[in-house]
Amino acid sequence: MITASQSTPHSAALNMLVLDDSEFDRRNLCRLGEKTGLPIAIQTAPSLSAMKRKIHQTAFDLIMVDYSLADGDGFQALELVRNDPHNRNSALIMVSGREQVDLAVQAMRRGCESYLCKSALTPETLRHTILEATEHRIATTRTVPLPAQSQVSAGLADLMEVALQRLDFKQRIDRSPGFAEFLQGIVDQDDEDPFLT
Repeated sequence: MITASQSTPHSAALNMLVLDDSEFDRRNLCRLGEKTGLPIAIQTAPSLSAMKRKIHQTAFDLIMVDYSLADGDGFQALELVRNDPHNRNSALIMVSGREQVDLAVQAMRRGCESYLCKSALTPETLRHTILEATEHRIATTRTVPLPAQSQVSAGLADLMEVALQRLDFKQRIDRSPGFAEFLQGIVDQDDEDPFLT
């Protein structure tokens, strides 16, 4: 199924793939996508194997991945995307039918730009998340060639990268609608977690 919102075959559209084994949820995500007002061309996949075929054929700007799938889970889907030469830099959003703090944290640690609960989805929330996810992915995949470095300067660059990733993670939590409150409990319980401090 392919839909488009405010776009023509000749206009620039955000190429998006929705992976979900529920036909109802796939249709709902497409409807919500159309209501965002963004120029989105949406394709859907009902399984990991169908998604694998699609990502080998098409480069997507954004991929929404359901966590619970009949033939696997969302983390297997993330691995397929990151190992695909056409889509390794696609923005990723994980969706789930339940609010699960540990799942949200794992998803973002493994490279998702955001995590959304299906029951809380609105066109406005989806629009905000799509824009933020694609902007974040563009910013983090820009590569600047570095001159030859000594081992010391390379080590400092690695430390700086880790610090920036931690800062980015905290900023993404703060900017996502309702996400800061959603994760506040785990942050309070685990202040010693070096990833969150």
